[in-house]
Amino acid sequence: MSNVPLFPKPEAPGKPKLSRSLERHRAFRGTYAKYAPVKRVACDECVNVLHEAKGVGEPPLSARHSRKSSAGTLRLCHPHNEAWREIDQVGRR
Repeated sequence: MSNVPLFPKPEAPGKPKLSRSLERHRAFRGTYAKYAPVKRVACDECVNVLHEAKGVGEPPLSARHSRKSSAGTLRLCHPHNEAWREIDQVGRR
């Protein structure tokens, strides 16, 4: 008897999509910090990507990081935080 998986292996997650509405934040380099709210707050990027797709897509993830710049503050989930750090060319501590 061979071991045949019941479900197909899920694909590895790729880079998250970035919204067009938050492009104004890209002109400014940001500083990053941990964000730990008492109640769940959705990631700003996830919400904007879902809005631009007219509600079709993945549900927004919880925000666990914040990015502050002259353009304002973004609350980001882990995948979007990594994408923004790559844009700003900021390494991990």
